[in-house]
Amino acid sequence: MLFPTQCQQPHIPFNTSSLTCVSAWNSESFILRYSKVGPSLWNFVLLASDISAYIAIDFSPNGRMIGSSVMAGWVSSSVGVAKHYSLGGYTSTECQPDQGSLPLVKGSSLLVS
Repeated sequence: MLFPTQCQQPHIPFNTSSLTCVSAWNSESFILRYSKVGPSLWNFVLLASDISAYIAIDFSPNGRMIGSSVMAGWVSSSVGVAKHYSLGGYTSTECQPDQGSLPLVKGSSLLVS
C-alpha cells in the first residue's frame, strides 16, 4: 500500500484528521502525524510506503542519537511488530530492546500493512 505524500487521511482503521501532519522525509514519503493528549502522553502515527523494511522514530533529550529512546516497527510473517529501544551506543549490543524512557502503552500499538 502506498501512502500519500500529502497529509490526506491514510488508509488505517481510525480517524487521524485531528492529528498535526508533517512530511517527515520527502524522498522516502514518510508522513508523521502527532498530537499531545496529556501532560506526558502523545499519539504518533508514522507512515511509510516501503513495507519490506522497518520504520523508526527516536526521541532524544539532547539532540543526539546515543541516549535517545526509539520506537521501531516492522512486519514479520504478516504480523506487525512494535518495540521500543534504548540507544546506548553504536553497536546492536548497546541498543537494548524493551528499554528506554518511552515504553509502548500496552494494547495501544498498531502496525498496518
